Amino acid sequence: MPAHSFDYEANLAACARGNQAALRDLYHQESPCMLALAVRVLADNSAAQAIVRDSFVLIWKNAASYDPQAGTARAWIYSIMR
Repeated sequence: MPAHSFDYEANLAACARGNQAALRDLYHQESPCMLALAVRVLADNSAAQAIVRDSFVLIWKNAASYDPQAGTARAWIYSIMR
C-alpha cells in the first residue's frame, strides 16, 4: 500500500485506544522503510532490527501522546526511532 493512502493518524489513534491490529498495520506499512534507514545510519543489520523493534514498542506505549498539531503522524513515528 502506498504511503500516501495509508492513514497514519487513524492508526496511531487506534493504537492509543489499545488496538493491536492498528500497530500491526503500522508495522507492516512502515517497518521496511524504517529498517532500511536504520541500516544505512548504523551499518549494522542486527542493531537496526533492534532499533526498529524498540521503536514500535515505544510507538505502542506512547501513541496517545501524538499531537497532530505538532506535525504528521509519520514524522512522529520517525522521531521515535531517531
